[in-house]
Amino acid sequence: MLLVAGLLATLQPPLQPPALPPSQPQAQPPQRPPLVDPPRQPGQGPEQPRQGFPELGLPDPPQPGTADEPVNMLVNPSFEEGIEPWFSFAERNPISWGPFTVSDAMPRTGAQSAVLEMDSSKYPGKTRIHGAIQEFKPRHAPATVGGWYRVEGWERGTKKQYLQAVVILWNVRERIPGSRGFGNVQIAYTLAGVEEPPLSISNRKFILSGPPEPVQTEWIHFEVHPREDFKQQWGFDFEDFEYCRILFEVRYDDHQETDAPSRGTVYYDDLYAIE
Repeated sequence: MLLVAGLLATLQPPLQPPALPPSQPQAQPPQRPPLVDPPRQPGQGPEQPRQGFPELGLPDPPQPGTADEPVNMLVNPSFEEGIEPWFSFAERNPISWGPFTVSDAMPRTGAQSAVLEMDSSKYPGKTRIHGAIQEFKPRHAPATVGGWYRVEGWERGTKKQYLQAVVILWNVRERIPGSRGFGNVQIAYTLAGVEEPPLSISNRKFILSGPPEPVQTEWIHFEVHPREDFKQQWGFDFEDFEYCRILFEVRYDDHQETDAPSRGTVYYDDLYAIE
């Protein structure tokens, strides 16, 4: 009897595993809400980063340097590769912003430099900004920002006509003691053209440097120290922010129709931002 049962067992087909239910589509991770532009003063420009860096739309960071060769966080700092990844807000805010170009007319080194041509007679309005802008993701505010500029054909039409470099830390998550929350914090370094802060912007600190009238037809070196200046001006060593924006500008503000034209051609070359 046992032998028969064993033979029957061997003749029966093996049991099939139960069928699995059809696979369900994987749940998609929640989408990150878009950044919201905080209120801004006229002429500050649009407040969104450009499209690029996987999560922010920024250019790929430069390769790490050595102890003897610090990393320049700016990509294409001498404009030898053309405009990219530099940009301006001329397309998004043509009322207040003008374009810049890259030219071989007046390089300091290499073959090209950025050219910012300011002429109030060509544009209506009290404010006009020409600037070369770049964004990147440092761990903290850059320790050093600098480079070279050259001014040609400077004609003063208004008191507030000047060159400046602006460092902005975006989407700051740290709470600044004794102040209301800001979407960004800024330091503007006047490089030439003014003797007092030209504007009053709640989240911008001005540091005055350079002569009241720019030196012309010479390359002028400038260097500033944003990380230390953020500590002194804001009382905070910012580290929890999303990205850094740096602008190298020539501009005028409060230009009246009865004023003489504000004119000047400014070149920038060999720019750097060091962590």
